[in-house]
Amino acid sequence: MSTTQCGESINAFFYGYVNSKTTLKQFVEKYEKAMESKIEKEWQEDARCFSQRMPCRTNFAMKKQVEEVYTISKFQEFQQQLMDKMYCEVFSCEGSEYEVVKNDGKSKEKTFQVIFERDDGEIRCACAMFECRGIVCRHAIAVMIRTHITFLPEKYIIRRWRKDVRRCYS
Repeated sequence: MSTTQCGESINAFFYGYVNSKTTLKQFVEKYEKAMESKIEKEWQEDARCFSQRMPCRTNFAMKKQVEEVYTISKFQEFQQQLMDKMYCEVFSCEGSEYEVVKNDGKSKEKTFQVIFERDDGEIRCACAMFECRGIVCRHAIAVMIRTHITFLPEKYIIRRWRKDVRRCYS
């Protein structure tokens, strides 16, 4: 995360609880309330995830794999990337290097470099979405599908967004 993103994240967490006139004593009390609220929202999200299923938009095996383990919100992010891969055209370069051209008709055409080490199950994209957001990007998905990979390697399913993780810490 950039420092700007970290600051925005902290501001969003404390929004409605503290302001510039909050004393240190009040801050500690408000912090506890903010944490309680956050935990309550996580419990509600867990309950919703276990009681609801998202409608299927595709039949890809990796979609089903992720749907079973991710929270609904993270699954929706992944599903959007899976659908947006239709705007990507994959070109082989040398060995494990691929060029993926994204053209959605809305914005300027862009080219992304993707490295896919099939033997290691390692995939890296120049857009760095996985490193920043923890979701495999449309460019990497397009390369995996083109190379007949049906399931995401387990290391690309981030544990902190799994349905079952939050219950372990409670």
